[in-house]
Amino acid sequence: MPVVYDRRAATYDWRWARYIAATAEETLHRLALDGSERRLLDVGCGTGTFLQRVAITHPTLQGVGVDMSLAMLKRARAKLGESAWLVCARAEGLPFRKDMFDRIVAISVPHEWRDPGMIFQGMRSLLAPSGRLILTDWCAEDPRVILKVLFLKAIRDPAFFRAYRTGRYQHLIAEAGYEMIRIDRYGAAGWGMMTAIARVASRARGSIKLTKFLSVG
Repeated sequence: MPVVYDRRAATYDWRWARYIAATAEETLHRLALDGSERRLLDVGCGTGTFLQRVAITHPTLQGVGVDMSLAMLKRARAKLGESAWLVCARAEGLPFRKDMFDRIVAISVPHEWRDPGMIFQGMRSLLAPSGRLILTDWCAEDPRVILKVLFLKAIRDPAFFRAYRTGRYQHLIAEAGYEMIRIDRYGAAGWGMMTAIARVASRARGSIKLTKFLSVG
């Protein structure tokens, strides 16, 4: 997978410009920040467009981006300067400490993951008690997505695994130890999208296994 995005990095921003801008804005509107938040983690940050928007609209919020492609991260660094921390890592092994983030965001990447439930569970311990998980991705109930998924399967695109219906998505999130706040469906740049917003379930807060994570600053 890193090789796929290393190859796509040079053309990624212009090829997907409308889609990236639209999904970044839709996600930004759903962060529900009150000014007390300190850190936000963008998992699968790509070339850093969402973190760039966060730096402009919420300059006191420390953005942290994770991606498995060094080529994508190099482009993100050129775009972001020193306004965000960037880390090369997989979503399956996020190298951060417990309760480090007030918001964790993943935009247009859960459809690439073989086991999203496991990744959602790993993110849970990184969220502060009052933190939120915000997941923006394709909605498999939307006809626009159904056609595109059929095409991606036909060409065996290595960057696609599965698109989810809202009910299945909610089930995966709940199984990972979250309480669903809401899930929104909408169109963006010709795609049928959904954004799920959740918080750590009260019953899970006392049962999170303490794990040692590396700090990035």
